[in-house]
Amino acid sequence: MKDFRIHKSLLIIILLFQACQPGQLFQIELDFPERELQNTPVFVDVNKDLLRAEESYCLQLGSETIPLQIENISPTHLRLWWEANISAGEKKIYTVIGGCTRADKVFLWQTTGKNSMQLLQNGKPLIGYVHPEFDINQRELTYKPFHHVFDPHKGIPITKGPGGLYSHHRGIYYGYNQIRVDGGEPVDIWHNHHGEHSEHVRTIREFTGPVFGGHTVEIEWRDTQAQTFAREIRTLKVFHENDQMIIDFHSVLEPVDADIVELDGDRHHGGVQFRADNEVSENSEETFFTRPLQVQQISPFSEIEGDDMYDLPWNAMSYVLDGEQYNVAYFSHPSNPAGAEMSERRYGRFGEFFPYTITPGNPLEVTYRFIVTKGETPSAETLQKQYENFAEKLNFEIKD
Repeated sequence: MKDFRIHKSLLIIILLFQACQPGQLFQIELDFPERELQNTPVFVDVNKDLLRAEESYCLQLGSETIPLQIENISPTHLRLWWEANISAGEKKIYTVIGGCTRADKVFLWQTTGKNSMQLLQNGKPLIGYVHPEFDINQRELTYKPFHHVFDPHKGIPITKGPGGLYSHHRGIYYGYNQIRVDGGEPVDIWHNHHGEHSEHVRTIREFTGPVFGGHTVEIEWRDTQAQTFAREIRTLKVFHENDQMIIDFHSVLEPVDADIVELDGDRHHGGVQFRADNEVSENSEETFFTRPLQVQQISPFSEIEGDDMYDLPWNAMSYVLDGEQYNVAYFSHPSNPAGAEMSERRYGRFGEFFPYTITPGNPLEVTYRFIVTKGETPSAETLQKQYENFAEKLNFEIKD
């Protein structure tokens, strides 16, 4: 695990079981003494016995009604999600109420083709999931699933699909170019030159509602003989408010019919990475990076090089597409394995790589957050605060 030595501040969420008015279920107290939250996803886990059978719930804060979304996380508990706005040192008490009317910002999935779908918010695309069935005769088009990111106002992807410069780079994608299964010959899930590929198997769950959308999917990693050697369970959750899109990426990769699967390569050919639309490669001189304090001495218009393992907590890339500037922040959770090397390319790709060996009972679990905005570049200070809000564990206290 990484040690980013970030400054800790405490977010306390307290459930208050006190007398409420009819229709009110219980209260949640949010106390964030040292930093502010702006359109930040937060959650609290509660026992299922606390909630009634109403079709929908929301939070009441004074005269304001705030959408609330419920995720079923276990046979006994639910997770309540909302987007919080709170100033440093402020305390807020939300009342959970039932029987709410449908929120005006709803996330829904829509099928767009035999092997593609889009996550929409009020009819506008946010995320596309492209998951072709592998066909050796159409290898170039079918060897990996990936997620597109859209500009919802223009309805266009700001990430790259097949073709263009380095066709194997596609949206938000995941792979390694040097994989050895039980000591065998290398398998390249990054370039997929010889029939090895990753393939969508099924959608396990879809998330829809007023606070976020997303899904959990199963993806198999297969060798040149089409034998599955690893199984990935990938979850994306997408939040969108005030022209800021937050994409939470979580993946668990475990071996299948193998004792040891060694994941290796180098910083430019492995890990979870983001690739901007191919147009960015044609005007790469406009691409630049915003980095944490420990590497701010590097010019934003250059690329990180060398053999050092930076273990950066975050990085951000800004690029111009269709006449507008887009900013993409890449946050690596402290629970991710240590020894990560950041890769940067001004043609529009970045992300981190680390080697890892998975065995039965020891899967590779990774967690990332992407924050996408347009226009003015967020400062390093703003990004650091956003990163800390993502990286620090929520602390819960229940009071009778």
